[in-house]
Amino acid sequence: MAHVGPVMGIKAYLHNLRPWRLPLLIASGVTGAIILLSLTSMFQLLEWVFLDQAFRWRPRENPDPRIVIVGISEADIAQLQQWPMSDQVLAQLLDRIRRAQPRVIGLDIYRDLPVEPGYAALNTIFRTTPNLIGIQKILGSSVSPPPTLAAQGQVGMADFVIDADARIRRGLLTATDAQGQVVESLALVLALRYLEGEGIMPVPIVDPLSRLRLGDASRETLRERVRLGQATIQRFLGDDGGYQGADDRGYQILLNLRGPACYDPGLDCPFQMVTMSDVLADRVPDTLFYDRIVLIGPRAPSLGDSFYTSYSTSDLTAHTGIEVHAHLTSQLISAALDGRALIQTWPQWLEWLWIWVWAAGGSALGVHFLRYRWRVPLGLLGWGAGLLVTADLLFLLGWWVPTFTPLVAIASAAIVSIGWVLWSNLKLSYQQLEEYAQTLEQKVEERTQELRLEIEQRKQIELALREANEELQRISILDELTGIANRRCFEERLSYEWQRMLREQGFLSLILCDVDYFKAYNDTYGHPAGDRCLQQVAYALQQAARRTTDLVARYGGEEFAVLLPGTPPAGAKRVAETIREELAKLRVEHLDSTVSQYVTLSLGVFGFVPNADRTPQQLVSGADRALYQAKHQGRNQVVQYLPKTIAGLPPQESLAAESVAESPRQGSLPTEE
Repeated sequence: MAHVGPVMGIKAYLHNLRPWRLPLLIASGVTGAIILLSLTSMFQLLEWVFLDQAFRWRPRENPDPRIVIVGISEADIAQLQQWPMSDQVLAQLLDRIRRAQPRVIGLDIYRDLPVEPGYAALNTIFRTTPNLIGIQKILGSSVSPPPTLAAQGQVGMADFVIDADARIRRGLLTATDAQGQVVESLALVLALRYLEGEGIMPVPIVDPLSRLRLGDASRETLRERVRLGQATIQRFLGDDGGYQGADDRGYQILLNLRGPACYDPGLDCPFQMVTMSDVLADRVPDTLFYDRIVLIGPRAPSLGDSFYTSYSTSDLTAHTGIEVHAHLTSQLISAALDGRALIQTWPQWLEWLWIWVWAAGGSALGVHFLRYRWRVPLGLLGWGAGLLVTADLLFLLGWWVPTFTPLVAIASAAIVSIGWVLWSNLKLSYQQLEEYAQTLEQKVEERTQELRLEIEQRKQIELALREANEELQRISILDELTGIANRRCFEERLSYEWQRMLREQGFLSLILCDVDYFKAYNDTYGHPAGDRCLQQVAYALQQAARRTTDLVARYGGEEFAVLLPGTPPAGAKRVAETIREELAKLRVEHLDSTVSQYVTLSLGVFGFVPNADRTPQQLVSGADRALYQAKHQGRNQVVQYLPKTIAGLPPQESLAAESVAESPRQGSLPTEE
């Protein structure tokens, strides 16, 4: 009897846990699928987008007073009337700066060959300036360093690591050249020279799981770390953060830029900036350079030394190379002296757990859809907003965590759980209906045997039951709010039309559309008005798709679908444009929309001739891709998904090719390599 209590307690615990079993299983399944997809680099680019946005949302940091940039502007080049500048002018510039006694000078100008006149004077400056650091290029097309500075060991590399979307998000501290020698970057050399004056030297951190070997090609470590003042620098690995299989050769770290590019030195720039002309004309006081890091390099746009970073949104917001060197130098120094946070990432297992937690929340909300109805979507929006806020707060503390994949996990888990609940509820309803029909039939048979006079009444009951069943069948395939077909009817009709077009070898096209900023509409006008809005959208869809074989269905929430059997993609696109025109005629007011003062739709179109190698899900996926592209391009437009067939790949894999969007407001997007 002493063991009865604990056993009963365990049973009670398991019984209480049972309602959570379904959400946990769904969250685990969705998380596993997302992890497998992320390992293929499918979400890498989108995680980079969220990282870039986190930088832009972050509050502006104070300028770093330890670094001064001497930029060579377009006006400087016009005054020199040549580029590259002569050795004589460069020698005058370096001599003027070194007389102000800076702690270290970084020359971000290639000088492997003489540019007369003044080569002898420049060499003299090189030999007599021990705190001057030149540059070389070792990756790709190499450029040799100035011979004099190379002989004195006063050289750093100027190479950058550029991601697949042509942006710089990583800083390269060391790399191995063609001769197998480890070469330090310009930023690392400048930072270490500066920190030597503060009595700070790098200290390798060696533990059983980590051994520091900068540039070691064997890479027999899990993580290489270095103690630098108050900072612990960790080497970037190819699967850190949102990266998958990135090239992590050399010693790299994630860049923590202080702010956007600076165009006008008079503005609030991350660093003090002066022009070469001002320095040569003695318009810059010596105190500006004294005991500081002085970086000299081109800032003229015509020289092409500019790079996209997380802050860049166009060519006008790109950072120059000298600015990138300054940011990386400042990142190392401020981390060592001020304790400024470095961008760090979680171990992969913790990132997976992070995704699972958000998926669990989405599935937990989804399983209560029938009970709370429209409060569930609001809860999902709040849960997603909580994810964005949490990720942004962690980024302010120096942690880069996955953001896009948890958002996908929330949406996917919610969709799966809602679908499961609806299917289970429908199954239960059918079961109850069958039981009721069986009971009724038994009673009718008993009464028939007892009283033959009630045959006519039995016929009437059977007729009423048949009509009730027909009405129930009709209700089960129609959307209660809009009166058009519902999601179940759409899926059944899609399966039927797929088989029919497969036999007839005819086109099958699909339009997926979404009401733009519908949440804002509901928030402003109220849910009753939102219901009327959806009814008007359904009316516009029916006005555009009038063929008896066409199907207009409510796909879910504010999403609708139009199935067009026997219609090629071009015809489907015309139908989609007609839908937009019909909705525009209704002039449903929507003052909170950013694209129009009336309610608008974003529409995605996709179609092809079904065959044995394709599935209906690929038709839905293609239309969904086009719909996403329409939203991404600004909404209130039609986008047709046009996959390219890739040589050597089966048709179902070629559908993963890029989509080309045509809209009235902007042209096609470039493909991704």
